[in-house]
Amino acid sequence: MMNYDLSKTSTENKKTIKEQYVGPSAAGAATGAAIGAAAGAALPSSIPVAAAGTGAIGTGAASGLVYSTAGALGVSTAAAGAIVGGAASLAILPLVYWLVTKDKGANKVKKMFEVCSSEASKIAKLGRKLSDSDLRDMADDVEDSVNYQTLGFIPAGTDEEKLFSTFNKFKEATAADFCAFVKYYNSNSDSGDLYDDLDSDIDSEEEWKQIYRPIRNCVEDTLLKLTDEEKKKEGDKPVTPRKGSNFVKCSGTYKLGCIADAVGRIQSCLGGLTIDDKFGPKTLAKLKEKGFGETFTDEDIPKICAKPQDKPEVGPEVQSTGEADL
Repeated sequence: MMNYDLSKTSTENKKTIKEQYVGPSAAGAATGAAIGAAAGAALPSSIPVAAAGTGAIGTGAASGLVYSTAGALGVSTAAAGAIVGGAASLAILPLVYWLVTKDKGANKVKKMFEVCSSEASKIAKLGRKLSDSDLRDMADDVEDSVNYQTLGFIPAGTDEEKLFSTFNKFKEATAADFCAFVKYYNSNSDSGDLYDDLDSDIDSEEEWKQIYRPIRNCVEDTLLKLTDEEKKKEGDKPVTPRKGSNFVKCSGTYKLGCIADAVGRIQSCLGGLTIDDKFGPKTLAKLKEKGFGETFTDEDIPKICAKPQDKPEVGPEVQSTGEADL
């Protein structure tokens, strides 16, 4: 109850009332803020609990309910303000957490959708494991899930169990299956956009994970496998040498189109050639001038590189006596 003193002026009485109620309100807000900050410290630093809690605390401390409760229980209005304000801050924590984490993970799913266009040429080379009828049924299930109703015409949310179960089928599929599914859904659903339908129904990070992971496994695994197969095929291709252009590594026997250290050695010996280890037309011409054919072997190298003075001298011709060896 207000203590209105008739012996005092109106201004003096207002001052007294202000001291009785406004002071405790400020104290209650300050105490409640401390409680809110403590509650915020217990949660991840990314959640702005302290700020949100302080706002709720100020409202709680200023409430007339605080003071009437304080009077009934015989506790100070400051303590009551702190209790109610702290409780208010804790009550909104789930909402704050939802706002902060809302749609976290959506971008990962969106990137999987974008692969259908950015890697279209590669995906076109992949086979499919799901039939057209499979994709049609899956599209119907997803559309039914995001338009789930239980109360007549009143929407009651998403049938998450059916939705996640449908996307799990992509674990054993290929990127070609997924992209064909997106194309079919966008062409035949009422909304015309699968990602938008998911984005309007999925909010939490955990929900997005259950959409993202099956798609990721499907898309990334099959594209990586395709890349590995292409590399293997590239390595298995025979190299056809062309005169004066591509050269194939060789050893033992050397011919036109070869590239080897041995070719470089005979180029050095033949003279007048660029020593590039490549057996080209000019090297072949020089080799023929030396009296060799179109090929040479490792055993021929000393002969090709032998200098005239290195050749064994031929002794004087021995004249036959005409006598038979006995």
